[in-house]
Amino acid sequence: MKVNDLTWRVGGEAGFGILSAGSMLAKCAQRAGLYAYANSEYPSLIRGGHNFLHVRINEKPITAHRKPISVLVALNDETIKLHQTLVSKDGCILFDSNKVPDTGHIRKDVRVYPVPLVDITRQLGAPEIVRNTVSLGASFAILSFDMSFLEEALREQFSGKDEKIIELNIKAAHAGFDFIKNNFREFKEPFAYRLEKRGKKDNILVNGNDAISIGAIKAGLKFYAAYPMTPASSILNFVAAHDKEYNIMVKQTEDEIAAMNMVVGASFAGARSMTGTSGGGFDLMVEGLSMAGMLETPIVAVEAMRPGPSTGMPTRTDQGDLQMILNAGHGEFDKVVICPGDPTECFYAGFDSFNIAEHFQLPVLIVTDKFLADSLETVPPFRFDHLKINRGWMVSDEEAQKYFENSRFKRSLFGTKDGISPRAIPGQKFGIHRATTDEHDEFGDITSHEPADERIKQVDRRFRKLEGGIDAIKAIGINTKAVNVFTNFEGNAGDAEISIVSWGSTKGIILDAMEMLKAEHKIAFLQIIYANPFPDREVGEFLNKAGLIVNVETNKMSQMAKLIREKTGIPLENHVNRYDGRPFDPDDLAEDIKKIASQKAKTAKNFPDAKNAKPKAAQKKAKAKPKRKK
Repeated sequence: MKVNDLTWRVGGEAGFGILSAGSMLAKCAQRAGLYAYANSEYPSLIRGGHNFLHVRINEKPITAHRKPISVLVALNDETIKLHQTLVSKDGCILFDSNKVPDTGHIRKDVRVYPVPLVDITRQLGAPEIVRNTVSLGASFAILSFDMSFLEEALREQFSGKDEKIIELNIKAAHAGFDFIKNNFREFKEPFAYRLEKRGKKDNILVNGNDAISIGAIKAGLKFYAAYPMTPASSILNFVAAHDKEYNIMVKQTEDEIAAMNMVVGASFAGARSMTGTSGGGFDLMVEGLSMAGMLETPIVAVEAMRPGPSTGMPTRTDQGDLQMILNAGHGEFDKVVICPGDPTECFYAGFDSFNIAEHFQLPVLIVTDKFLADSLETVPPFRFDHLKINRGWMVSDEEAQKYFENSRFKRSLFGTKDGISPRAIPGQKFGIHRATTDEHDEFGDITSHEPADERIKQVDRRFRKLEGGIDAIKAIGINTKAVNVFTNFEGNAGDAEISIVSWGSTKGIILDAMEMLKAEHKIAFLQIIYANPFPDREVGEFLNKAGLIVNVETNKMSQMAKLIREKTGIPLENHVNRYDGRPFDPDDLAEDIKKIASQKAKTAKNFPDAKNAKPKAAQKKAKAKPKRKK
């Protein structure tokens, strides 16, 4: 019997309560001192279509989902047809026998629990949607899990509702539990999986969007404006739910253009301000982003990616916006781009982004995707005690007077070594100045004759802020590294047979795949967190010592690999890409890495000189015939 090591998947149509059922199981596991990871997939429909939520539970920390299913809960027949092949041989299928009268197509080599979920809800006088709670209770019975955790989760889920609703759901859960206990005594052997309580831990269950929001609130977020767009919308919901508690102005705008412009305005007024959106919405924000670049107004924007172009696949995941984000805006101006890989890094990105934005007086973009934004993960509680607010060079009235000449404040002061100029907010004594999107002088006034030397001074000054590259960011104190290096063996990353390079939400999946391959291959993994300024020294050092390099990205064009070549000159030749709107499965990724390693080994054996061959581009250049002069 496997204790505290299983996967549970519930599937059905949108509107069946799929997400809440799965989230409650993950929450129960976390409350029982276990670790849970939950990810969902659903089409862009309010009702109908096929949805599922997959929960993985373990005693040890876990960073990703796994492909095999221990318990499949099917609220309709389609779920059985789509997912039963993934049920492990010692697993089971629990299905609604009212919705699946014909069972001839259901696998015979796994346990099957037909439960009349609709009948049970009707007997309780409950609406049909309560089937999800009945199925949860039945799952607890199959897994011999303590029902007190489910009762607690239900009370929390429906807190603020009528007590009758809470009691009805608790009754429904117990009805499902009792049905299993009373009707499936024919199984002589206990089910192969069970869940047991472990020592109480103070871990939390959180997704990427909520973690960014918590980090932003801890950083002193005071203004959030956004137009709802999946998968960024839950940031708007989270911040709005806590606006009174933390004195935050939250504004749902008429579109993304308005959201960005409002955020720039609020930041100009001195409020820490943020917006969030996805690809198409970010497109609309880009003009305002350029404005923030010219005004040197510190703003934070979250870009939660989904497959494009255009509307694309609104509820799926992708990493196809990286190059667009890096190059967003017209003209030349610096911006910082952070790509966290898990909820903890999302929290720190949410916090650090404001310190960076205000210290350097420029836009900071946090890049995630639907998979990271939505997936729940059990992580240690976020630490707040060491966090320090850095508001940059915001002058006092006395200091403002030093830069006050001819009744105007020198907001764009030329003479600073690091290019950062004093910042005053509207209404501040000695702080009066213009903020204009035209090129301007030290006071912010438009220079009507547009002198060339002054333009060069301003451009050079703005770019001096990040002249030190990633070291300039580190120097102000950030709570994550620019890159992380992981190995699945004792020793240095340079001793690895295989070196993986990736970024963002693939982190946890790669770590899981590395663990699977531990017995066969020594693997190192370079996770890139800061895409701009780019940590070229760290990346170059890792790659120059690496053996077989494999780049992993959830996009078609290997956009991070292109950035690596641009910044380091190092081409990456082996790529594993997924761009069907779904996240990688650790199981599939491990197989892909093994295939590349195997193929390279065969090439090296059959063509021993191959490893010394020139890169393809160099070969092509060598073969090209010299052109005759005309």
